[in-house]
Amino acid sequence: MTSKKIIIIILILLAIISSTLIYWKTNRISPGSGGCEYEKFTDTIKVEKIVYKNDSIDYINFKSIVDSNQIYQEDSWDLSFRIGKDFSEKEIKDTLNKYSINGQRIIKGACTPYSIEEMQLIKK
Repeated sequence: MTSKKIIIIILILLAIISSTLIYWKTNRISPGSGGCEYEKFTDTIKVEKIVYKNDSIDYINFKSIVDSNQIYQEDSWDLSFRIGKDFSEKEIKDTLNKYSINGQRIIKGACTPYSIEEMQLIKK
């Protein structure tokens, strides 16, 4: 083989590898995500219902003040894991309190519908 043919073969291989990498990066699906896409959101919520199990909080339904049809449900483990250091049980039980939340909401796919990443108490 002449050096011209070797250079052409190398250029073709580099083009194929580059094209494959570009295609993979633009169309990749995160492992375990099922191809779902999310967008960031902010909302203001209040406690709608507290459900108890064995004399402790099992889960809490929060209702959006902005969109009355939007309900967020958080179980006590998620709530204490994510925001336990910021809120006491007394504050959560006070249904007059309002909270500002930030998170991600699904816009494509059939994965978890939302994820609350931050929750802050808004003073009464």
